[in-house]
Amino acid sequence: MDEKEIIIDEAVTKAIAEQVTKAIQPQIDALKVEKELKEKEVVKIAGEAEVVEGEIVDPLDTMTKEAFAVAQVTAALTGNTAELSKLNAHAMKSLKAAGLVEKATYLNAGTTADGGTFVPNAALLADIFTVLPSFSPLSSMLREITLLEGDSLDISTLTADVIMTEVGVEGGTKTVTKPTTGEVNLAVREFAGIALLTKKLLRQASVDIYAILRDSFARAIAKNREKLILTDASSGITLKAGIVTKTAAATMTTVAKLTVKDVKAMPYLVPSASAAGGNYVFSRALLGELDAKEDTTGQPVVTINAGNSAGALSGTFNGYPFVVAETLGTVDAISTVHAVFGNFKQFGVVLKQGAIESQVFDSGTVTDGGAVIHNLIQENKLALRVANYENVGFPLPGAFVILKTAAA
Repeated sequence: MDEKEIIIDEAVTKAIAEQVTKAIQPQIDALKVEKELKEKEVVKIAGEAEVVEGEIVDPLDTMTKEAFAVAQVTAALTGNTAELSKLNAHAMKSLKAAGLVEKATYLNAGTTADGGTFVPNAALLADIFTVLPSFSPLSSMLREITLLEGDSLDISTLTADVIMTEVGVEGGTKTVTKPTTGEVNLAVREFAGIALLTKKLLRQASVDIYAILRDSFARAIAKNREKLILTDASSGITLKAGIVTKTAAATMTTVAKLTVKDVKAMPYLVPSASAAGGNYVFSRALLGELDAKEDTTGQPVVTINAGNSAGALSGTFNGYPFVVAETLGTVDAISTVHAVFGNFKQFGVVLKQGAIESQVFDSGTVTDGGAVIHNLIQENKLALRVANYENVGFPLPGAFVILKTAAA
């Protein structure tokens, strides 16, 4: 076949190009749409809200609570004040989102951002108060009130109900009575504790560090709150004027001599409202004595809940729940309180201000509870200083009864 040369002028070329472009335009449009969708695709972050196109994703939002806590400790130890300040700001944002912070000065941000203190985020705070009962069941029983401003609160409580009286004759005079209220001013107090740990822990999994921080906070708060509730000189219910006191009979000067009858009588010595929702608080020594006793049928007089840890015993006695408090009956002596009974949820208040503050140190010395001095530099240790602001109040001390050994 003879080859023929076909000459296509510019007009024909343009026409062909237009036809080809028109033919593939749907495919071009589809690719554009796909590209736009990918660019606008919503980014999902585990446990966080959706982030749309144009919004800058803070890398801190993607960190787990464990990794975040470790980052704060590391920044504090290395003196990276800029990083710690950034982490603190993010923690403050989480507290505001959780409704725990409403004012800029609520956590004294000017202090917490100075590079020595870190602010626990909302997740860590929630976990701290979740594990409190495992260290002291009593510490989480009272009603909690968090101050949003100021450092004190006036608490008014009903002390006497209206009295109904019979009107003897038709049209006779009715006795007028009114509710009586009591008022108490409760101001927060500052408390601090120090926990020691080794730097080796920083090289372990972040979840382990997080658990140590959480439990250290919780232990410190639980131990201090239990003391505030029971034995503190100004707030402890065992030392309050107006509390009902049951003293064992003469010569019953040790916990071993307290009787089951003495303990069973306690709910009948407080008002019905306190007895109805009341619970016992026992010393470990008293529970040990009660647990060794049996009723007339040979059954134990106390029932201890299964799965209790050694530091958080609880159960039932005489039909009422009980918990053990380490701060009660620490010595077996005369005039020593070994049991308290009352409705702590209704007639006890924990007043809190702000959240928890913490500082981490890797230099200096710390003296522990056993009077041992720890040199943080030489021993490659860390000191975690925990501070919180709270107080305990009992507007009606007469709603509680204590049981103590005889004076002689």
